Amino acid sequence: MNTRALIVAICIPLVTAILGNAFISEAALSWYNNLSHPWYKLPLAGSIVVALFVYVGYGVIIYRSFVKRFFSAITLATAVIVANEIWNIVFFARETSP
Repeated sequence: MNTRALIVAICIPLVTAILGNAFISEAALSWYNNLSHPWYKLPLAGSIVVALFVYVGYGVIIYRSFVKRFFSAITLATAVIVANEIWNIVFFARETSP
């Protein structure tokens, strides 16, 4: 097992998830939970489980790309994770602004 690759594969998804969620307030989550959702939409807990699987999947992609020295794949996977977190921040920030 490549320890350096494992550290990178854990840190990139973990840091982006922490930073992305640090900017989402309790008021924004309350607003989101009070929206009228269609019957097929997962509850927030289900969405969190799906998000965990997504981050683990990206961690696997980053690990394998690091081991095989596909640095462009690491860059692209990181860009997708960062873009997803930016989207979350923009989406929730709009609804909590005065």
